[in-house]
Amino acid sequence: MIALFLIIGNGLLALITEIFKLQKILFALTLVLLVAAFSWNLWEWNHTLRIMAFENMIAFNQLELVLSNILIGGTLIWLFLHRNHSKKIGTDTISLVLFALSGGILLCSFQNLTTLFIGVELLSIPLYILAASDKESADSHEAGFKYLIMGAFASALLLFGIALLYGGSGSFDMSKIQLYFNSQNELPSFVKLGVLLILISFCFKTAIAPFHFWSPDVYEGAPLTITAFMSTVGKIASFFAFFKLALFSFTSTQEYWIPVLTVLAVISLIVSNTTALQQTRLKRLFAYSGISHSAFLLLIIVAHQQTAFSINALVLYASSYIISGLGAFSIISKHGDNMSEYESFGKNFPLSAISFSICILSMAGIPVTAGFFAKFMVFQLLFISPVSIAIIILAITAALVGIFYYLRFITSFYTTPEDVWMNKLSSNQNWIAIICALGLVVLGLFPQILGGVFTF
Repeated sequence: MIALFLIIGNGLLALITEIFKLQKILFALTLVLLVAAFSWNLWEWNHTLRIMAFENMIAFNQLELVLSNILIGGTLIWLFLHRNHSKKIGTDTISLVLFALSGGILLCSFQNLTTLFIGVELLSIPLYILAASDKESADSHEAGFKYLIMGAFASALLLFGIALLYGGSGSFDMSKIQLYFNSQNELPSFVKLGVLLILISFCFKTAIAPFHFWSPDVYEGAPLTITAFMSTVGKIASFFAFFKLALFSFTSTQEYWIPVLTVLAVISLIVSNTTALQQTRLKRLFAYSGISHSAFLLLIIVAHQQTAFSINALVLYASSYIISGLGAFSIISKHGDNMSEYESFGKNFPLSAISFSICILSMAGIPVTAGFFAKFMVFQLLFISPVSIAIIILAITAALVGIFYYLRFITSFYTTPEDVWMNKLSSNQNWIAIICALGLVVLGLFPQILGGVFTF
């Protein structure tokens, strides 16, 4: 709870530094307050069972605290990436990112549909602005406009779904809505529609196919560091809310929405992997591979195992995805977005190439990386669930296809002549990617660090 106030206060302080010409201390101030928020959550995790606030509209137990810290940790990595990429720390960028982060934390802790909607908008509105923040780029303006239109459509679906649930249950409180679900022998059709509309709105937010078509253009057009944030921390925050709604709030209605989400997961796996094979720009490649990762996260929901193992799978997958994504973007921020620019990369910058490779291999799910155990846990969930064997085979095939297009890119680091390399590229080693790569290997060797947090 205190962490949320620290982050909101940090966002307000970032604006004040602009007024009083204190931009030089902004990075240090933001770093200190984010570390303080992260540390406070750790302390509460060890000392507090449950914290309620605002008339039970938000709550923090151990699950919410862990999910919040994943987002805060990702933002800490992003802060260094942004500083490394941009010589000047923009107060508006930092403040908007912090406000978006506070929205993400609300999505982790909501206990009320009103709070859910506020969290979605608090996360989304700053990202609409940031996506269009490159004043000299028409692509950035297009990205921001497209993101705004599609985000507004998703928010409208969410609001309509909330209205329908309120019409049936007479409450915005999730506990009362659950009691209403359990008290009905047969839910009215408009309530079933409300549940589906809410879940589909999050399919838009997390770029689940066929609601994904905005993400490649937005990711490519937005400024690089903004793409890095929205494709990792922003996406995962929305998925945390998706996870909580499906497996904890709408459990009694799963017979209505599981078939729909199963079909969407299948479509996402097929569309994302077939399209990723054709990409030549890294932002678009990561956009389509991100859709594939969204599908794997959706499979955790489709497995509908309300167990500690399911939560641990979510925690490990989300953490590995954020770390590998931000690590990869830290290299892209130095060396460019075009895949052809990385030919002979390994021969010219071996340490950066190894770090980049580890991040990408984790996305692919190669052993000895965190991404491997994350996908392995998803497959374990699918095998113990009533999911069709055909879906499991499709998921395995999709994982293998993902390995192919990731490895095809990595092999170009070492198989092309050195004289292909473009001299304009920076010779600086990217220490952010190195740290992320080390973290992925450590989690790959000891996955229980995050994959065994919950034992209840």
